[in-house]
Amino acid sequence: MQRIRNEISPVKSSWINGETIKRNATFILPVIGLILICLILGMTSKGLLFSAYNIKTIIRDTTPILIVSLGAVFIYSLGAMDISIGSVIACGGLLAVLTMNKTGSLASGIAISMFTTTTVALIIGFISITCSLRPIMVSVCFLLIGRGVVVMASTKIGGTSVKTIVDVSMFKNTAFQIGTIIVISIILGIIYNFTRIGKNAKAIGSNRVCATQNGVDVVKFFVLPYLILGITVGIASVFVLSTTASISRTTGTGFEMDIMVSLILGGMPLAGGMKSKISSAIIGSFSYIILKNGLLLSSFISLNQVDMVKAGIFIVIICLTCRQKTNVLP
Repeated sequence: MQRIRNEISPVKSSWINGETIKRNATFILPVIGLILICLILGMTSKGLLFSAYNIKTIIRDTTPILIVSLGAVFIYSLGAMDISIGSVIACGGLLAVLTMNKTGSLASGIAISMFTTTTVALIIGFISITCSLRPIMVSVCFLLIGRGVVVMASTKIGGTSVKTIVDVSMFKNTAFQIGTIIVISIILGIIYNFTRIGKNAKAIGSNRVCATQNGVDVVKFFVLPYLILGITVGIASVFVLSTTASISRTTGTGFEMDIMVSLILGGMPLAGGMKSKISSAIIGSFSYIILKNGLLLSSFISLNQVDMVKAGIFIVIICLTCRQKTNVLP
């Protein structure tokens, strides 16, 4: 009997170690990727990547993407995807500008922006789960609606952009940007890892039927992640607005793709489920912005080749991390 235990024990131990390594790989590999990006682009840019001015630029560009990515982790964990984020940011920012110009209050602009983006997110989540529609298809409708609203409003006002008269320079302050990132990361990290919202989102993403049979209120815990996403989109819209103190027809264009690429670079599985991690948003956002910024500064790559290099890297990562037998489309 003891001999049998001795023979089984090494096998069991190696299986456990193998599973542990596989489970931790989704965190370790993106971290290694971020380190390599910093080292390679730091050398090819001849140190410009780490200059004080460029670090401020990286933080400025990362802030809105990281904030939204933290909220997007919740819906990606469901196995869902929202591609209306860019146009919703533009709508939230536009209403914020109009409200601030009328009231002269920054707080009222922030409030109306968050109300708008949260309402749209809740509608998308509620329609998706109650009508059994794929969230990505519902979000396409709001992508078109949101972009149409921004174009019509800016045209009616008499130009291609709408400028705010209220001072929003506080959101351009680097210390304020870092502080906001830290606070939101801690709050959403706690919600994701230690409350039923995050745990049930992963359970629904893994197996919705199983989650229902185990007592999870699928409608409630499908919509709540969209509430969190809406809040983060509302906050990010103010940071986007502060960059130029205006909202134009093209504001937010492609933002949803930036979020998706950032999360994939951070190791987020598109199918969602139990392998999803909040750290994917943090690691992926910095990886994406540093890669984007570093390629522009690199002395070995011309400006015309930057998009091709980014696309090539993205394709490789997709092939390595997002292969599935079925249900590829969230």
